[in-house]
Amino acid sequence: MKANIIKYGNSLYLIELPVNLAGFNNFIGAWVYRGEKTVIIDPGPSSTVKPLCKALEKIKIKTPDYILLTHIHIDHSGSIGDIARIFNKTPIICHSAAFKHLINPNTLWKNSVTILKEKAYAYGKLKPVNENMLIKAENFSGHNIKTIETPGHSAHSVSFIIDEHLFAGEACGVYLKQNNNQQYLRPATPPKLFLKTAIKSIRKLIKLKPKKICFGHFGISERPDTIMKKHITQLLLWENIIKEAHKTQNPQSLFPYAFKKLLLQDKMLAVFKKLNKEVKKRELFFIKNSFNGFLQYLNKN
Repeated sequence: MKANIIKYGNSLYLIELPVNLAGFNNFIGAWVYRGEKTVIIDPGPSSTVKPLCKALEKIKIKTPDYILLTHIHIDHSGSIGDIARIFNKTPIICHSAAFKHLINPNTLWKNSVTILKEKAYAYGKLKPVNENMLIKAENFSGHNIKTIETPGHSAHSVSFIIDEHLFAGEACGVYLKQNNNQQYLRPATPPKLFLKTAIKSIRKLIKLKPKKICFGHFGISERPDTIMKKHITQLLLWENIIKEAHKTQNPQSLFPYAFKKLLLQDKMLAVFKKLNKEVKKRELFFIKNSFNGFLQYLNKN
């Protein structure tokens, strides 16, 4: 399978990574930025290492200066063990809380299978990373790369600003621009969700005023301020609707009831109705995961 290369301007590439699952086209990507230093942001799952490397050869990248991980979920960084062997001189920048899971990925893999089920096997199993290749994102600065701790989607989430570009992983949700110029946005809030922390992280990013936001799923928006503010509104709406459903519905009707109300009231999510059949199936799986994150959060609080 071949990786598709999307070029933005002279410095930025989005490499669409092919996963052998129906509806997963235009969904998982690795970012490459050539600025003061050449960096790869989130190299993707281990099953896509070969197409990623072929794409890097095509855009004439022999050895990147840094590999940046926004977080270590296996769709974003499952290939890092393989990539660390291929680019064994390239430092890996990620949150220090992620180090133990990269050095020994057994627990991360088991949790991934529990949450993602058969999708975890399509993404592929992780290989360990040598500790001496890891650099704490919290302490990293320089080369016009700014690191921002943005917990919420995960406890070890980090965002990066390079020049005018914000690479946010899933800190600001999942964004898909449609052919009719409509924008689909949904929360990426699997268990464990810390809602107030997630919103605080987004507000931190808004204050930094990036000019462009680059999503791990999938693409770029030149209106980051608008998108991030809409996402905060969206998260609060989901909280209110799911809270009301939790109070009034039995366990069997809880998700169908909440999902119906979300489609009616969440304009960014409502684009779901216009997605094709296979993408709808994919999105429904992840919407349920995000719903479960809110449910766990509400039960805990």
